[in-house]
Amino acid sequence: MTKSAHGAQPVSLAVPILEQHSSLETRSGGFVYQLARIPAPTGGVSLASFSLASALALAESQQLLLPGLAGFFVPLLLALGGFWLLPLLSKYLLQPRLLLNELAHPVLGSVLPTAAMAMMVAASWLVQLDTAAAQQAAVVLWSGAVALHAVLLIGFCGRQWRLFSLDRMVPSWFVPPIGIVVACVTAPAMGLELVAQPLFWFGLVAYGIKLPVMLYRLLFVERIPESALCTFAIMGAPASLLLAGYLSCFDTPNHLLVLLLAPIALSMTALVYLALIKLLQLPFSPGYAAFTFPLVIGATAQLLLSQWAQKNGMTELAELTAIAGLGELVVAAVMVLYVSGHYLSALFKSAF
Repeated sequence: MTKSAHGAQPVSLAVPILEQHSSLETRSGGFVYQLARIPAPTGGVSLASFSLASALALAESQQLLLPGLAGFFVPLLLALGGFWLLPLLSKYLLQPRLLLNELAHPVLGSVLPTAAMAMMVAASWLVQLDTAAAQQAAVVLWSGAVALHAVLLIGFCGRQWRLFSLDRMVPSWFVPPIGIVVACVTAPAMGLELVAQPLFWFGLVAYGIKLPVMLYRLLFVERIPESALCTFAIMGAPASLLLAGYLSCFDTPNHLLVLLLAPIALSMTALVYLALIKLLQLPFSPGYAAFTFPLVIGATAQLLLSQWAQKNGMTELAELTAIAGLGELVVAAVMVLYVSGHYLSALFKSAF
């Protein structure tokens, strides 16, 4: 429990390991009950798995990996991403009341859009299948995911606005407004850059507004309780996602904006690396999902920055960022596998 800055009743930021609900659907037992126990942060593990596959493919295209390495891991990661995403989506489709309940929670509600983000990345892979039906399905899936993210963003903001206080804020609050920039990273696969570009500017403005407020909250307001401390790792994602989205979705990125975002992205990733020394000592919880996508998108941003620098004749920068990107990719891959292993172990032990 944390005490509200306005002297209101204490606010719980606890993230339940077992998402138990009192609805008739969940008390009926069986398959639907098991789906209801799947934690909302599972969407983050799915997103990280799909995104790691994309990062490996990007690194292979830059000849940074051993031949065949990406070809081996990419199908496994895509299967893993689908393995986590489909049951989570089924949970909310079969019991939409759970979605509304979780949307009101200051932590769970903020990570719900990761499922929509995972759908966008999945669509960028589906479109690569050489059939008209698959390509049309990918566009529909991507468009639906963007719309779903927007709905979740509006719903989360509406729910939290009425009870807003700084002590309710956690770093996962970056996910609803800035996570939609995943659309910019994935849009080029479907030729929808013009559709996605306004979302980048929306995310950039939202980050500019929210970052100083979040830093003030972290530095001067009561510390985040241990139950939600994992969300601190999400601090590493927004700047890297904005950099990756900008480099992916715009033909001629502005040099000044790129060189502004790049050091912020790198420094935030470094901050998360330092924080993980402590965060990984916490007992396992579904919140471990927060350790995955921020590291993956950090690596992706550095690889895209290397590609951009090479095209613009910045050879030394291209080489340095390629090395940084490859190093970050290794760390991200280890983390995704580590967290996925914990999730699978908890699943088989029925901890969820």
